[in-house]
Amino acid sequence: MMMNFRRIAAGSLHLLQKSATRPALFPKPSDSGVIARLRWTTRALSTTESAETAAAASVFSSKDNLMSRVNRLHKEGKDELALHLFDSMDANKVEFTPSEFAFHIEILAKVKGLAAAKAYFKKADPDFNDGDIHAKNWPAYATLLRLTSEELDQLANHLHPLRISFSRIAELVSPSVVYVYGTRGEGDGYVLSSGFFIDEKTIITSSRDILDGQKLFAVLRDGTQLDGKLVKISESLELALVRVDTKDLQPGCYGTANLGFSNRVRTGEWVGALGAPLGLRNTLTVGIISCPNRCDHEIGWENQGRQFLQFDCLIHESSFGGPLVGLDGLVVGVIMMGYGPAWMDRSLGRHANLIGIAVPIDTVRDVLLVD
Repeated sequence: MMMNFRRIAAGSLHLLQKSATRPALFPKPSDSGVIARLRWTTRALSTTESAETAAAASVFSSKDNLMSRVNRLHKEGKDELALHLFDSMDANKVEFTPSEFAFHIEILAKVKGLAAAKAYFKKADPDFNDGDIHAKNWPAYATLLRLTSEELDQLANHLHPLRISFSRIAELVSPSVVYVYGTRGEGDGYVLSSGFFIDEKTIITSSRDILDGQKLFAVLRDGTQLDGKLVKISESLELALVRVDTKDLQPGCYGTANLGFSNRVRTGEWVGALGAPLGLRNTLTVGIISCPNRCDHEIGWENQGRQFLQFDCLIHESSFGGPLVGLDGLVVGVIMMGYGPAWMDRSLGRHANLIGIAVPIDTVRDVLLVD
């Protein structure tokens, strides 16, 4: 019996010693009220990082202590816990200073997004006047402006490689692009379309309104004009080959486009349409491939099993014959036609098109570039 009492006493002493090394979760009865609340908050938050404990702590602690804790959580990268403390203080009708409210807005934006932060700001201050820089909540509004700017900067950085790619397209392909014109007949206006060099003497262009034996001219990007001669025409594709003499040109006056492979094109890929709409040289518009295999009967042509590239770059009738280029700078198609007037040019009776159709470059090889 004596042995059992000794074991019980020893065990009790061990438990007392062990518990003495642990922080008490609740204050001792002898502690004063303020010190007890601060001690409870600090120990509760250090004991666990749960959102429930953090929220409950705000009921028992002073605002200064909680704001200090919010700052520390933010520096530690624990913005979700910091937001829970803010929300709990807000629920308990704690009044924030302008800088504290701005900090709340910033934490909310990081955790739940900028839209949630803007909605909270509008709800908290529905009568805010953004023209009054002395308004109480102007610091919070300035925070929203800064966060919006940062979000736009991130978007711009994300699109930066794409912007470089389009600039690269212009650098690689623009030197090869020309516009072609010729008279329809005496006093009967002129033909105007785009085109591009595929070698030192040959230009691909649109065959619309071009007549056999008609005198043609090709205008380079620097304004140099060359006499052109029609050497081949494809009525089924509405494309033509025009031969020019470039032997007297200075180096760098023009370039030749590199042809790619249209069978590799996929829906959603970015493309650039180059041309000289209305004679405006060096024009580039951008868009995506809407459909890489649009059937001929779907665009109102006779069903012969032909397929075309559909794209959404903005083009003009006088852009027909220009190259459709992928981000790698290779020509994947030749612009052939367009649908859907965006606006009318009443002086010329021509319109811009929102739906573009291009002849796949593989088809051009098989039909137009064979001997």
